[in-house]
Amino acid sequence: GILLIILSIRYLKKYPLVAFPVLFFFLNHIIESTVLPLELIFEHRNYLPSLFIFLPLSVFIAHAIYAPSKFSFVGRFAIAAGTVCFLIISGQATYTRNFAWADEGTLWSDSIKKAPSSPRAAGYLGQWYQKIEQPQKAYYYFRFALQNSYLAPTPKKSQLAASQSLGLVHYESEEYKKAIPYFNQCINIEKNNRNCLTNRARSYLQLYLPQKALDDAEILVADYPTYLLAKYIAASASYRLGALAEAQRYMHEIIQQSLDKPKGLYLMGLILLKYKSYPNALFFLRQAVDQWPSNAEYQFSLAAAYYINNQLDAAEQTLRNIFNRYPLPVIETALQNFKPDAPSQESVIFAKNFLSEILREEI
Repeated sequence: GILLIILSIRYLKKYPLVAFPVLFFFLNHIIESTVLPLELIFEHRNYLPSLFIFLPLSVFIAHAIYAPSKFSFVGRFAIAAGTVCFLIISGQATYTRNFAWADEGTLWSDSIKKAPSSPRAAGYLGQWYQKIEQPQKAYYYFRFALQNSYLAPTPKKSQLAASQSLGLVHYESEEYKKAIPYFNQCINIEKNNRNCLTNRARSYLQLYLPQKALDDAEILVADYPTYLLAKYIAASASYRLGALAEAQRYMHEIIQQSLDKPKGLYLMGLILLKYKSYPNALFFLRQAVDQWPSNAEYQFSLAAAYYINNQLDAAEQTLRNIFNRYPLPVIETALQNFKPDAPSQESVIFAKNFLSEILREEI
């Protein structure tokens, strides 16, 4: 490489068509060829530097075929035929390569075949399988990425990404206890990492460990004062701990920033139910239902609020909307699965009684 550069500089004026493409190629690679730990495996980094690589060859072919030269007719024909064959082979190679670029899955599967130990390729392939809802395959490749993270140019960054991804696979599979160790590992690599701390707090909420969830959420709120999800987790955890004033404070901050989050509106409605501020609770619950109409729990809680506020017709209509949307066995299962500390127990009792009446009517 160094010899080529020296010769190109030496003969730049005498042979510009040869020297310039060589210098152009190396100059465009300066950024990727320094002491900086960049990954040089990406083929697209050669696209621009290679722009003039075939310029000397093209000029030679043009002169050999069209200009008076020492080449005979047979020689010119051979050069032209060789050029056509080269173009056909290149076109076929491009066509074949396009199959690997059909989608993310084929691209990263091809990358794994060519670089079997690459943690980056394994991580991206895991994300693809996670995207198409194949958690077992996603888990396999995320584990592979974690095991080979030491091969990455930035091992800690690779390990952090793989740990977080493994935790998310467990979280999305509702395996919250299994998710937490991976989020812990992620936080050990990078203290108070926002994504991992958020997901660990969410896991604690799912496991009904509100104090641990609140501890994580308070760290997030302190580090990221405008982070709405952290405030929502803090409000939810405070609510479960019975600290209604704290929960309401967090919810007021959320509402001041945004009124288009159905979970936040729903939680605010539940807090106001606890305060027996039924008209205000109804306002927030209706907003939550309007934004997420397919959520049965929201519908049941709205029915409960109507029922408690002595608006029986509205409560009955809300429940009828649920019964019209879902088959009765699905609704019965949903009612049975309500968590013991759910703040909408009144709606459960009311809905069960209403359900019994509907069943009697149908019989």
